[in-house]
Amino acid sequence: KVQAKSVPLVGSGKTVVIAAETGSGKTLAYLAPLASLLLSHRQAVLEAGLTEGKEEEEEDEAAHTRKWPTAGALVLCPNVQLCSQVVSVANQLLSSDGEPLLTTTQLSSTQGLYKVRTDLLVS
Repeated sequence: KVQAKSVPLVGSGKTVVIAAETGSGKTLAYLAPLASLLLSHRQAVLEAGLTEGKEEEEEDEAAHTRKWPTAGALVLCPNVQLCSQVVSVANQLLSSDGEPLLTTTQLSSTQGLYKVRTDLLVS
């Protein structure tokens, strides 16, 4: 029920607050359409030939750095445990080749920001 009501709202790009009982599927209800929006934006940017960053970036930074601008999304959680849960679920959204669909970064008082560019910032 939560997913049926939430997915279309999140998918339309609106700001959404989802409140429901534990185990109702809230996390996936917003992460799946959010991932779809971010990936659509990424594809549009790539098709337009837009890039971000310096071409001479070091190869070893490539794993942490995108060559395209990301729309980016911020997910706010009330505690570190929920941040970890959101990051875990986001990292389980995989492409057909088994790679994570999004670059996800957790930011908290105990774990600082270590990536310059990220698709999904969870705090």
